[in-house]
Formats: sequence, structure tokens, C-alpha cells
Amino acid sequence: MQQLCKLKINWDDALSAEMQMKWKKYLKGLDHCNNLIIPRWLQCDNAANIYVHGFADASCKAYGACLYVVCAKSRIAPINIITIPRLELCAAVLLSKLIGKIVPALRINVTNIYCWSDSKVALAWIAADATRWKPFVANRVSKVHNLTSRHSWAYVNTKENPADILSRGCDVQDIQKCTLWWNGPAWLTDEHATWETLYQVQEDEEILCEERKQSNLIVMVAEVKKNYFVQLCEKYSKLNRFQRVFAYRVRYEHNISSKFKSKKKILRSTQ
Repeated sequence: MQQLCKLKINWDDALSAEMQMKWKKYLKGLDHCNNLIIPRWLQCDNAANIYVHGFADASCKAYGACLYVVCAKSRIAPINIITIPRLELCAAVLLSKLIGKIVPALRINVTNIYCWSDSKVALAWIAADATRWKPFVANRVSKVHNLTSRHSWAYVNTKENPADILSRGCDVQDIQKCTLWWNGPAWLTDEHATWETLYQVQEDEEILCEERKQSNLIVMVAEVKKNYFVQLCEKYSKLNRFQRVFAYRVRYEHNISSKFKSKKKILRSTQ
């Protein structure tokens, strides 16, 4: 449907042969949905530790997330062009929202939650503070931090990422036989597996291009002393008092600077 929107085809226009073939293939694939069997029992008897694993991925066509394996959700990529790392971050937000809704609904004690992505750029954004990045990335990193711990995110190889199927699409008949989709990567069931998080990545230009520019602001404060004449004007509202005080000030300056006899008599009006 998105391809049709991009082609700007009117409702009464005939589809091209290629689009007709894709549509017929899609309809034919729907017949295989009746053969899909999805077990819904999620409880575990005598489980010592319960771990929840979520995967996120994106492509130029779509992005999605799956919580293993309880639910999955995908979104079509926007028509407006967005970089793949940004779409990968959108997938991380989608996974975080799934975790925020599904895990409490399970009503079981979860030992730990692991979030996996094959985007080193998105992981580097999530590992840092949201305030470091530009608005688009900062807003989504903030959502991820509010719903999950940044320490729960880790890197997974693309070939072992089941969410890759969500982002690239898959026929119904093919997904029935897809072990990666139904069971996840093989190491999920390994009792002795050690899942490492806090993936360390060397920051490159692709990561730093979303960094908010830091600006240093230097403020200088200068104390301005008012002139004595101005201070007198602000202090005295009557002219005769102002004149008398100012005259005494002039005499004082004369006395301390003059080599001759100082003046100490009472001021007269002529002075």
C-alpha cells in the first residue's frame, strides 16, 4: 500500500503488471495463515529464573520489535526519508513500549530483561544521556530510558536477530519453517550462556552527527559607580539642601588639597 502511495496512483487507475503480481502473491499467501499454530501457554512450572528477551530492527521499508516470544509489532517506515540509524532508534522505542505493557501483564517475577539491537549507532545513542543529542534522537532516547534501563541494551548480530524478519518482511509459508522466528537465536536456550550488555562502541561520524552543539556563554558583570553629583540629585529633593551639601563637599575637597589656610567658617549664601 505504501508503494502505491509513493506512485501516486488514483483509485480508478490500472495497476502495473508488477504491482498486480505482488498483490496476487500477497493474497495467495493469506491462504497459508490457516496453517499457523501459535501456542499461547506462557507459564513456567518450578522456574528458578525467568528472563525476558526483546529484539529490535529496522530497514528502509519497516521497523519492528518482538518480545520473545510473546508478541511482536511492526510499523511501516515513513514515506519521508529517514536515516536507517534513526529508524533503528524508532524500533528501540517500539520495543521499550512493548516491554512496558507486556511484562507487567505477565504477572510473573522476571529476573532480568535484555534488549537486543544490531545497530551500533542506536546503541551508542541509548548508552549516552538524552541531553547530549539533537531533538529527534534526544526525544526517543528519553523514551527508551523511561521504559527500560540503558544497561539492559546489547548488540546482536543481524543474522541472529529475529526482528530482522519484521523489518524486511517474510512470506507466510516461509515463516512457518523459520526456526529463528519461533525459537529465537540458539544461545537463548543455552543454560550456560552469559549475555553481555553495555556494548562499547567507538564513536564515529555517524554517531556524532546527532550530537547537540555545545556553546559556551561568557558573561561579564561590571559594577558602575554613580557620580557623586548624581547621588546627591537622587538623595535630596529640595534645592536649598542640595546646594548646601554640595557646597560643603566642594569646601572639603578644597581643604584637603589646598596648601593655604583651610576654610572653616560657616557657609554664606554668596559662597
